[in-house]
Amino acid sequence: MLLGGATFVATPGATADAGISGTVRSSNGTPLKDVCVGVYQSRVFQGETKTASNGTYLVGGLGAGGYQLRFEDCGGNGVEYEFYENQPTFDDANTVSVTEGQITAGIDVALEPEGRISGLVTDIEGNPVAGVGVYAYRRYNSRFTVGFTETEANGRYLIGGLRQSSDYEVRFYPADTFVSQSFDGHSPVNIFGDYTPVSVISGQETPNIDAKLVLLTAPTGIAGTIRGSNGTPLQDICVGVYQSRVFQGETKTAVDGTYSVKDLVQGPYQMRFQDCGGNGVEYEFYENQPTFDDANSIAVKTGYMSTVDVVLAPAGRISGLVTDAIGNPVAGVGVYAYRRNNSRFTIGSTETEANGRYLIGGLREASDYEVRFYPAEPFISQSYDSISPVNIFGPYTQVSVVSGLETPNIDARLLQYISVAGTITDSRGNSVQGCNVTVGGKSAATDSAGGYEVTFAVPTIENGIPVIRYYASCPYPTYLEAVSGSVPVTNPSSAIVDLVVPLKNSISGIVTNSDGEPISGCSVSATARSGGLSTGVVTNSSGVFSFDPLLNGEYDVWVYCGGDYAPQFHDGTVDSEKVTPILLSGGDDRVINVQVGGFSSIGGKVSILGRNDFSDICVDAYGSDGTWAAAGVTDEIGSYRLDGLTLGDYRLRFTDCSFFPSVITEFYRDESSLESADVVSVAKDQDRQEIDAELRDMEPPNTYIEEGPTGRILTDAAAFSFRGSADATKIQCRIDSQPFTDCTSPKTFTDLTDGPHTAYFRAEDSAGNQDQTPAIRDFTVDTIVYKAVIGKVNVKGPAKVRKGRVAAYAVNVTNAGNAQATGVRLVVSGRGIRLNAPVGVINAGVTRTVNLRLRPSRTGRVTASFKVTSDNAGSRTVKKTIAVRK
Repeated sequence: MLLGGATFVATPGATADAGISGTVRSSNGTPLKDVCVGVYQSRVFQGETKTASNGTYLVGGLGAGGYQLRFEDCGGNGVEYEFYENQPTFDDANTVSVTEGQITAGIDVALEPEGRISGLVTDIEGNPVAGVGVYAYRRYNSRFTVGFTETEANGRYLIGGLRQSSDYEVRFYPADTFVSQSFDGHSPVNIFGDYTPVSVISGQETPNIDAKLVLLTAPTGIAGTIRGSNGTPLQDICVGVYQSRVFQGETKTAVDGTYSVKDLVQGPYQMRFQDCGGNGVEYEFYENQPTFDDANSIAVKTGYMSTVDVVLAPAGRISGLVTDAIGNPVAGVGVYAYRRNNSRFTIGSTETEANGRYLIGGLREASDYEVRFYPAEPFISQSYDSISPVNIFGPYTQVSVVSGLETPNIDARLLQYISVAGTITDSRGNSVQGCNVTVGGKSAATDSAGGYEVTFAVPTIENGIPVIRYYASCPYPTYLEAVSGSVPVTNPSSAIVDLVVPLKNSISGIVTNSDGEPISGCSVSATARSGGLSTGVVTNSSGVFSFDPLLNGEYDVWVYCGGDYAPQFHDGTVDSEKVTPILLSGGDDRVINVQVGGFSSIGGKVSILGRNDFSDICVDAYGSDGTWAAAGVTDEIGSYRLDGLTLGDYRLRFTDCSFFPSVITEFYRDESSLESADVVSVAKDQDRQEIDAELRDMEPPNTYIEEGPTGRILTDAAAFSFRGSADATKIQCRIDSQPFTDCTSPKTFTDLTDGPHTAYFRAEDSAGNQDQTPAIRDFTVDTIVYKAVIGKVNVKGPAKVRKGRVAAYAVNVTNAGNAQATGVRLVVSGRGIRLNAPVGVINAGVTRTVNLRLRPSRTGRVTASFKVTSDNAGSRTVKKTIAVRK
């Protein structure tokens, strides 16, 4: 089925009734006719339809899958485009799924009021240009056209149907006589080129997006005016144009300071401005930059002359005097001023005059100029400050220039190539053939008489003096050590340099045991104290070793035979700080025989104050340099032994290494640090014994109270029995805050005041370790006598009562003692009256009221007895006469 205006779309494998349908309305709900609905799959166009007058559409003949939809105003409705649903681009579009054989309905959209872009297109003279294609693009991964029109006869255009965005690119494609461009003059136009973004707001028009088209035949280049800092036009300023450091052309300014460089191709350029007419101004790279790498680029567009005006500041200058080594002026020397920036760049040059003087102008202010001098032979090129040779990476002395000022005295004293000859002999005066000699950068070999000669040697300056540097190495192994240095130049054209090279040396010998028997397989090393040569050999079956050749210097020879032999130096020592070196001074063949011995040992006994078991004490030996040398552990009786020691001085440390350490670490003898420990000296093959130590146990004893008062006692004395653990040698006591004093069990504290008290008992062992948690007992002394006494008894109540009626009486009983009265009872007796009532307890000094209800059973005058009894406060009786009536 097709709706009005719909177009049927068929995709391969599709069924006739599969598709997408919906309604397109404006934002106010009005159905929109002639809205183009485009269908895409993976960006590939599948077909298009238009909405009917009621805004409905149907796209049929689709295959199963996901689709993107684009809605665009094709009927002048004044609404913006969108991708489903309300998305700006393909990449943002939501996918509509279609199932085979079914219509996906309800794909409705509401389009917002359109945004618009308008403008005027003219040529460079302002004449309107008709028929120019104007495109509005959105860039998103790749460009995407969202609007198109052509300019009218008056050059004006209007693109509608645009959605709100700030990144539109507007391009202008004219006929072949003009150059295509983007808005704001960007050319050429391409997907990756620069562009000026144009903003569009829904329901509004963005005007004045104009273009001035350039004819393809218009000139392309750079033009401008050069002036001094006071505004005066400058003639004969050289203007150089470069692209990526490649020279493109040069011109000079006219008398009015103007210049132009034409026939350039579109692209970025760098420009250099240099005084070629004696204007006294400095050079610069555009704009006011010192080097190529700092230069700002000028964008040149096809058909345009870019304008570059420049103001040049007053120039700085460098001047000086060039002479030979003895002060005579040298004319015609090329003098160059360089600025280094990645590679050198010449910015000024001249030649010395007949008086040897020069002046380089046109320089800009900087502190890093290099000044070079290039003379004719026989003189040698150099940089300022006598630095030679000159090259792009060599060192140089920087020269500072200030705008408008002259930097004087940048002088040069030129050196000449010279011839050098000489003779090389050894330390015994014999001439040496075959030595390689390098003098002033030139090389030669000595002949049979030890002579050599070089020409064109290059002198250098050391500490302000011309010198010739030399280096000579002679045949190995007779001569091992090369010689080098420098000699002053006293003649500007020739020099004699005689050299002496040292002869080689050797060290050899035999390694024997204490019985004089040779030992094979010993490792022997010779180490130069200068930090140079260090080499090793192994003794042969005759115990012989040899080091040949060796350089001059001091050597230490170390011998290690392994097994039961102790390592040592050649002089029997083992301490590198005490060994006497072997001195070799040229042609020395030293024979050094070495006798090695066995290892030494240290032993002794360790005892511990306060303990009977002396095992598990670790004993460590350290050499004189603090390096660990040997270790041992004591047995139950405290014996230890340290084997494998070599000749030398040692310090011992004694440490409890049991599972629960309880002995204080100390160093021999009774010292607290390795540095302060006494030294134990051991000779070769010596078993040093009786290196004993007495240590202190740091574990304190325990204290126990066996008998003693607790709580309240009624006397002013307290007796205690106590003891310490097995390692305790004495016990100290104290009461309350009194100081501890020695005491024995039992101990009685007397003359105690009434109140709380605390007794302390602290055990101590033979090492002086004290129990840090003394045994403590708290108690209270109370010597006051406490007694309860029934004191005053008072009866209150009526004196006349009727027979058989209840009468109320109150009996007040007072405890006059200082202790609580217990078991208190009240007994009332008399003719016709009987009562026995418990009262309980009455605290000391308290009066208790007992309320009674009596009912007399006989008439007449009755004497009633009120008796108060108790368990511990005695008793008291009072009598009261009561008249009982009928």
